[in-house]
Amino acid sequence: MEDNITVKKQIIVMSYVWLALIVMSVVAFALSLLGIDKSYLIAAVMLLTIVKAKLITGVFMELNIAPKIWQRGFNSYIVIIPVVTALAYGLA
Repeated sequence: MEDNITVKKQIIVMSYVWLALIVMSVVAFALSLLGIDKSYLIAAVMLLTIVKAKLITGVFMELNIAPKIWQRGFNSYIVIIPVVTALAYGLA
């Protein structure tokens, strides 16, 4: 019976995370329509990208229970790629 409760809790958490991912995607799109300065837009979208990637890897990929080396590798990747992308757009 406890397994059913655990599964239900996981489904609820995943549903909230899924909803948060959708909201963050809509916010990123809405920011692009506001006509704000390019550098602020890039920073905001890349920050949202990092948060979304962390949620995806932690909740859906269950990286939070993986060995530490995998966690560090993915967390580095999650930060490095958006930062490099932001720098490329910022310098262009």
